[in-house]
Order: sequence, then C-alpha cells, then structure tokens
Amino acid sequence: ELQTAREVIRASAKAKEAAQENLRLAQGRYQAGVGSIIEVTDALVQFARADLKYVQALYDYRISEARLDKAVGRTY
Repeated sequence: ELQTAREVIRASAKAKEAAQENLRLAQGRYQAGVGSIIEVTDALVQFARADLKYVQALYDYRISEARLDKAVGRTY
C-alpha cells in the first residue's frame, strides 16, 4: 500500500508539472495574441485539478504511513 502511494505521488507530480507547463504555454500564446482566454482558463482548470490530485496523493501516502505505524504498534 505504501509503495503504491509513492508511485501515485510520483505520477501526480509529473502530471502537475505537465499541467503547469501547459498553462505557461497557454498564457504565452494569449499574451502573444494567438491564444484565447478560454484556452488559458481551460489550462488553469487542468492545473488546479492536477494540483488537487497531487495533494490528495500526499494525503493518501500519509494515511498509509499512519496505518502501517498502527499495524506495527508504533506510537508517537
């Protein structure tokens, strides 16, 4: 479970980076007058979704860690 959570974090981080780059490009096209505000807005929404998935992956990883700690009797 912990290994799967790590893999999801890595994949989510890559997706977030790709969405951020797409947003940067969309903003550049808009500023150059060859892109639309709709394109920028769509890219912004995709970035926000990717960021949310990344944060959710981090949360899931921490939950998995806590479950493992509980299973092995670790307390804090």
